[in-house]
Amino acid sequence: MIKLTDLLEAEKAFTATSKETGNVSVFKTKASRDAAVKAGSHEKRKDDKDDAVDVPTGEKKPNMFSKDAGYDAPDADKSEPKSEPKDSSGGRAGNPQVNKATRKKAEELGITPENLGREEYELKMVQAAHEALTDSNFHSEARKLIAIMEDNPELAKNPSLDPNKPGLGEPGYDDWVKTTAWGSKYGDSSDETDELGRAASNEAGWDGKDALDGIAFELKMRGFKDLASKIQSVFGDEKNEGRIKLTDLLNEAMGPSKSTISKISDLLKKELNTSDVKVKKIPQGRVRTGYEIIPFGYAGGLYIDEDYGGVWQIYITNQQGFPVKNQWDIKQFEDDVEDEATALKAAVAVVKRFAKKHIMKKMK
Repeated sequence: MIKLTDLLEAEKAFTATSKETGNVSVFKTKASRDAAVKAGSHEKRKDDKDDAVDVPTGEKKPNMFSKDAGYDAPDADKSEPKSEPKDSSGGRAGNPQVNKATRKKAEELGITPENLGREEYELKMVQAAHEALTDSNFHSEARKLIAIMEDNPELAKNPSLDPNKPGLGEPGYDDWVKTTAWGSKYGDSSDETDELGRAASNEAGWDGKDALDGIAFELKMRGFKDLASKIQSVFGDEKNEGRIKLTDLLNEAMGPSKSTISKISDLLKKELNTSDVKVKKIPQGRVRTGYEIIPFGYAGGLYIDEDYGGVWQIYITNQQGFPVKNQWDIKQFEDDVEDEATALKAAVAVVKRFAKKHIMKKMK
């Protein structure tokens, strides 16, 4: 253990860089520095000398209570804006807490190149990254990830808004799906990739960027730095100034009121001549909840919620919960719906126009 009196008197030390934080850590002895490198928590970069370096005296000492196995070197002048932390690959370092949790979960699930082989491992990690984004409600970024992986910018577009989209079951629908992000293997999932992606999203507090960086961190630690860099390029260097932060919404009610849900339920019962409905809550993040209203005896229903940008999503669902018809299929509501009163009108129109034809009865 390093004694406080020894630390204050030290004028020479040994340095290494934390793989987790990207910070330069200072060690009192060469043995302790080498032990941290051997353990894998730190690495020696070209700026980290093998021999001892001088620690300037007369300046404020670094924080010796850092979580690194040493103590962090002093921060740069705090009056200057800080750039985003980088790791040894030059990419975003991400959130250390999210990185640790994601790495641990991947190991628990057996998602490793040793278990799966290189090709399957890479695919599952991208699928987990896609799930992390969608679970965080970063749907545009999830499509962008697919577009990057498929090297096809067109796949970043929202398929639901395609004016040429055939209806489910109509001729050409399956072929059309293959031309969209919905048809990409990178958007497919399995129990383990869903669990890994959601674990990263949950640990990140549904911050899609931190969740994605957690997946990328695990890839880097396994030696897949090129794939990690490709995944992180979803966000590039943009500042996302227009994105609404979850912390700004913690005290704001989102989604349909009980009155709206009740009115839609009554209308579905009337249109489909059924005695009851099941209202299924579908969490979409920390403060957002979607609702699927399923008539008794039917395998689909109507889904409604309000996203973090204040835009309402209203659509008929099939047995798997996927959208079949939505408000954008009705000319009156082809623009974004941004208030609950209009959302109710759109839901009524969707039910009356599409419910009888597209909500299927359960197979007996």
